[in-house]
Amino acid sequence: MRHRANFKNITRVTWLLAVLAGFSACLGTPSKPSRTFLLSEIESLDKASAITPSEMLLKKSVRVGVGPFKIPEYLNRPQIVSRTPGNELLVNEFHRWAEPLSESMPRVMAQNMSRLLEPGLVFAFPWRSSLRPDYQVIVDVVRFDGSLGGDVSLIGHWNLYDGSQKGLQESKKFSFTVTSREDGFEALVDAHNRLVYLLSLEVASAIGAHSAPSS
Repeated sequence: MRHRANFKNITRVTWLLAVLAGFSACLGTPSKPSRTFLLSEIESLDKASAITPSEMLLKKSVRVGVGPFKIPEYLNRPQIVSRTPGNELLVNEFHRWAEPLSESMPRVMAQNMSRLLEPGLVFAFPWRSSLRPDYQVIVDVVRFDGSLGGDVSLIGHWNLYDGSQKGLQESKKFSFTVTSREDGFEALVDAHNRLVYLLSLEVASAIGAHSAPSS
């Protein structure tokens, strides 16, 4: 009986030591470092064919408010979401956005449009009450994702209002797709930046048409 009790004690001690060893190994293994990316503005997709401010607004200054943006729930997270060729969504735990897309998209779009709509004043939602826009664009995003090394899409619709947000000037569905220049998340984020620029250019062109003085 004494030998059987000693055997049970040895077994328990061995099991406890194995658990502690495994726990120590987990603590000693460095976790994979996460990378953080930020949406950013770009000057143009093709500098040689960039639209000049005079072509956009005919030198008429306007105030433009960009946002708010409605983002689908699957993108409402810090992780970057990518897509497989089989349309499976991948939530990339170690590749993250530096800020929510609902905040970064209007900010970057406003920065892009500031270049396109000079000498206009463009600001992102939310803005101070003293800033009263002549035009406000509200964007509903349906899709903003793509595959590593493949196609990346931005799909949704935008509404352009006058400053009081009572008069709808224009409403349009949009669908843009670009191809990542190479594999990796740097290229994926670059594709996201190019898509936001395309949306910025489309809305800026619409504002330019609405604000152009009649001949």
